[in-house]
Amino acid sequence: MSNEILFGVHPVSEWLESAASRFIEIVVSGAPSGRVAEIIKRAQAQNIPVRQVSNSALRQLSGGRNPKGIAAFVHPYAYADLQAIIETGGAPLLLVVDGVTDPGNLGAIIRSASFFGATGIIVPRDRSAPINPVVERSAAGAVARLPICQANSLLRTLERLKERGFSIVVSVLGPHPLPSDVDMTGPTVLVVGSEGRGVRPSVRRIASSKVSLPSARTNSLNVSAFSAVLLYSAWSQRS
Repeated sequence: MSNEILFGVHPVSEWLESAASRFIEIVVSGAPSGRVAEIIKRAQAQNIPVRQVSNSALRQLSGGRNPKGIAAFVHPYAYADLQAIIETGGAPLLLVVDGVTDPGNLGAIIRSASFFGATGIIVPRDRSAPINPVVERSAAGAVARLPICQANSLLRTLERLKERGFSIVVSVLGPHPLPSDVDMTGPTVLVVGSEGRGVRPSVRRIASSKVSLPSARTNSLNVSAFSAVLLYSAWSQRS
């Protein structure tokens, strides 16, 4: 597998704090100051090479996006082991993201999941954006803080979790209970789907509960915004 490039202050800073072994080299431009200068100092203390390049070279490395003065060559993202996550004790809160192929949306969902205290995220191997630099930038560093698992068979993974006592709460359209009306205090899996196709039918059929949000005007809500509402509802029950 080829190495990857992180770009932006938040992803580089968060990974440097949580798993510095992922770094191969950090690249900066201009006269580093503020948070970039702090990152360089921390990187050098951990013997991570730091290289200075021009602003245009750094932007080119970042695929034409604004890297805010810093990028990094890193080892490929390693997906987490689901078994290790659910054996951490307590009542895990997992979020399944089914069919979200836009990296910006997936990154925003991961950011919300981290903010509202999810235990981990599950994405399917098919019909999903991979964890890449755009996802990491959109997640503002949350990818480094939240375990993300990749399921070969999403349906079988959910069936196994249900057998282990997890409640499978699936978001759907139509007249269904509000998230706040469904008990999410125990081991829970929240499932959200793409804006176009929603959650796949086979997953909807095994749901323990189905929830939806009423609309005041428009007929749809961005999946990352809906995920934040759903995660907040679970967090508010648990806290």
